[in-house]
Amino acid sequence: MLRYFLGLAVLFIIGCNDKDKSYTLKKLKDLKLNIETALSNVSNISYYSGNGSNYITYINIPAHSINFRNINTDSIDYAISLSNLDSIQNTEDGSACFVQNPDSIFIMLNERNTIYLIDRSGKIRSHWDVTQELENNNKDYVLQDIQPMKLSYKNGNIYIQSIRNDVVLVTPENKKIYFNTPAEVTINITQAPCKITNKTGYWPGIYKTGEGYQDFWPARCVNNKNELIYSFGINDSLFVYSNNKLTSVVEAKTQYKQNINPYPSDSNAHLVFLKKYYTTETRYKFILFNPYKDQYYRVFSKGEEIVNEDGTKIYPWSLMVLDSDFKVINETTFNSNEYNFFSILPVPEGILICRSKEQSDERNVLRYGLFSATDEK
Repeated sequence: MLRYFLGLAVLFIIGCNDKDKSYTLKKLKDLKLNIETALSNVSNISYYSGNGSNYITYINIPAHSINFRNINTDSIDYAISLSNLDSIQNTEDGSACFVQNPDSIFIMLNERNTIYLIDRSGKIRSHWDVTQELENNNKDYVLQDIQPMKLSYKNGNIYIQSIRNDVVLVTPENKKIYFNTPAEVTINITQAPCKITNKTGYWPGIYKTGEGYQDFWPARCVNNKNELIYSFGINDSLFVYSNNKLTSVVEAKTQYKQNINPYPSDSNAHLVFLKKYYTTETRYKFILFNPYKDQYYRVFSKGEEIVNEDGTKIYPWSLMVLDSDFKVINETTFNSNEYNFFSILPVPEGILICRSKEQSDERNVLRYGLFSATDEK
């Protein structure tokens, strides 16, 4: 009996120690890449690991190609032509991609409701059209790849955001229609014809009141269990879906003060006020999943503007690190003049965060800082 209680005590102590662990976000190193064109000509930056090498992949818009730049050698190992898609639409007009591997790349041309699958030769291997009526009588819509909610693929499912074309978000009535429509389309390509559903990414109740918050799309990631996790700009919780059903709502709250105010409906054309609103309102921006570490990263814009003596402006933001159970284990503040959240890439070592350019950098230089959330014990 004594051995039994001692065993329980040991488990309790281990559990408490694990629960009370303190983590810090440590910078491991800097990364500098020399892209073959100006960064303004690059889109859809992502990370890919395969064949013993690590890559930054991106679309080179003028070259009409998807390039695999080896991180270790700073050279291009693969350049996959998009010329076969140019007969459908000039790829300079905009496109999105998800790289599963060099022979399995999903492509979506801007504002076209078709997903293409190409291989390393650039040949179109398959395609899927999304034309059916979606939830809430949504017949007029467009599929769109937006930074917080990128085109994704996992275990036979393609995930992509759908945006209604039939409502203008000016009146309270139209806002209610828009925000009562689920944000995402799932395309199951394991069967023919493919199965298309629109039952994930429902907006929280605060968006459905008819008020406006200048917040038009959620952020989303897909974890190793094929669950979809949605983050909304003015909501502390994360919404977890499995098999097209909402399975849990978990709080993942920032430690910083929040400002959440509706945008005045009479100021829709007031661009100066709109800019100030975007600057001073706090928002959750992104939710990312690291499949190598089973961690989540949630980005929070702190709604602050710091003006330096030289007139330059800094906009602080924070990176929240969450464990596999969505517990916040670290939150670290960054300043926009040093790091920005528009390109954050989970990698096996931790997370790459885009660095601001240095004065001596040419227009083609891409910089990152590599960070890792480490147990301080």
